[in-house]
Amino acid sequence: MQNKFTLTQAQNRFLAKKNIVALIHSISRLENVNTTFPQTQTIVGGALNNFSFTETNYVGFQAA
Repeated sequence: MQNKFTLTQAQNRFLAKKNIVALIHSISRLENVNTTFPQTQTIVGGALNNFSFTETNYVGFQAA
């Protein structure tokens, strides 16, 4: 029987890139960092403006 849950390396990378912002946002909300999902996308994407140092530092740390 073939294992249908085996992913190639390319599929694993695609899945990780697709879910990384959602995971970081969930972790930051758990730590009581008040950023929205679009703000988290912006911070992870590298465009940092109009955010407090604490928010960008914490969310940026999660992305690293």
